[in-house]
Amino acid sequence: MSEEAPHATDSQVMVRAHSEGRLLLTEDKDFWDRVFRQAKLVPGLVLLRIDSSRGLLKGPRLLLIIGARTERLGAARRPTVA
Repeated sequence: MSEEAPHATDSQVMVRAHSEGRLLLTEDKDFWDRVFRQAKLVPGLVLLRIDSSRGLLKGPRLLLIIGARTERLGAARRPTVA
């Protein structure tokens, strides 16, 4: 979503993730809080918390996790970056 619709609201991101059965990947703690405290429905949510000084590790670590879990998630549950 960050590339396709950079100005999408949190609500728009959640609606799209829900309708397409996608996991949400985010660095935004407020987004995480909103989903859980307001009991918003999303297929899944991953909060990325990697120190900014280690930012170069984020992509490789995320790809490793996604690759390891792809079989369990199934093709229809591709991640969506929020």
